Amino acid sequence: MSCATSPQPLEVQVQPIQIKRIIHPRPVGVPAPDIDMVVITPEIMAQWLAEIESGERQAEAYWSFNENNYLTLAQWLQDMLRFTKAQNALVKTYEAEARHHNQLQITDQKK
Repeated sequence: MSCATSPQPLEVQVQPIQIKRIIHPRPVGVPAPDIDMVVITPEIMAQWLAEIESGERQAEAYWSFNENNYLTLAQWLQDMLRFTKAQNALVKTYEAEARHHNQLQITDQKK
């Protein structure tokens, strides 16, 4: 037996919301700078120093790496390239899934 004042059972209806997944524009790439690489030998350095002292050449700043530091720099650049490629692969996967999802929603709306 039930009481007349007891509430009626609630009926819940859930309807999915149709939303498009956002695909953000890709960032502008980073252009590679134009870098002149020079291998400096003692002979070249002596010649340049003489040209700087005589005023034939403008003094410039040079960086040098020993073999280990050069290899470390090269490895770091490779690591950054691998990381960037992995990030791009993730973004492309997300974009493809979002396009597919959005296309399914457009198709469902036309039915």
